[in-house]
Amino acid sequence: VKFEDYDGREIETQTVEYGKPATAPKNNPTREGYTFTGWDPADFTQVKSDMTIKAQYKINTYTVKFVDWNGTELKSETVEYGKSATAPEENPTREGYTFTGWNPSDFTQVKEDMEIKAQYKINTYTVKFEDYDGREIETQTVEYGKPATAPKNNPTREGYKFTGWNPSDFTKVKSDMTIKAQYEAIKLELKKNGTIKISRKKDDYKILQQAVIFHFEIEFNNIIKDTSLLDKYIITLYSPDGSVISKKETTKKDGDSISLDQISASENSKLDLSNSTYKLKIEAIGNNGSRIEKNINLETRILLAGLLSTTTVRFTIPENSNWYNITGTENDTVSDLAGYSGITITLK
Repeated sequence: VKFEDYDGREIETQTVEYGKPATAPKNNPTREGYTFTGWDPADFTQVKSDMTIKAQYKINTYTVKFVDWNGTELKSETVEYGKSATAPEENPTREGYTFTGWNPSDFTQVKEDMEIKAQYKINTYTVKFEDYDGREIETQTVEYGKPATAPKNNPTREGYKFTGWNPSDFTKVKSDMTIKAQYEAIKLELKKNGTIKISRKKDDYKILQQAVIFHFEIEFNNIIKDTSLLDKYIITLYSPDGSVISKKETTKKDGDSISLDQISASENSKLDLSNSTYKLKIEAIGNNGSRIEKNINLETRILLAGLLSTTTVRFTIPENSNWYNITGTENDTVSDLAGYSGITITLK
């Protein structure tokens, strides 16, 4: 009686008398990836002839689990020894990451229970910091969910104040981003104790019947805090009915002290001095579009003495203005137009 393995290899040979039983080998045979299930033929209790008895096996099966990065089961299958497991039909996804494969990567010959884990690579994104005009300030490569870092030095723009970035939140980057510098125009500011002097151009006037024609000169001294922001002044003289008598524009000059050319009524215009109010509008225009606009009222009075030998002109403060104070008497009165040297307005 021969006991043989699955491949014909002799395990044991016995000599057995007729009718007597053969005895199976003491130790069951083994086969990698298989489980021994018995002998064929299974009955060898009454031997009556030579016999070859073969070991029988059942192939082993194993459980193969595919799991996500967090342990979530994606697929489970039973695979016979030496056979291949099959990955899920669709690759798993993870926000902010790119799937790169499985670990272990080889599951073509399964020989044991396996847990195969999805592998990912964190995504990286390009974050650009740009100035208002599209000029690139800095570019960074940032991993998903991580913060970008604003440039160490804030950008600058002439005439503007840097106020931050848009979008303002880049603490958790989840896509490519373009972040733009934001600015606020620096407003023109008046300088304390700066002065505006309004005067008549010397010897340039005509006294008419109940009227006078003369030219103004306006001088600005230290009235704007930051003259680098100043682009120009516009001075307009309005008649009592609101029509424009004259308008003058001047570009900024170097330094804090700026004298303007005269602003004058036309030779055919009359400043009616019989209790009239003229408006002098002064506009300071910044190079970033900011603007200061203030009005000064010029009240005129005529005092008849002989043949208009004495004329009185006075300047007053508009009730709604907090731009200036008039030095000296609030309603400064000047007699004798020919000798008038002007009035100075001092800023608060």
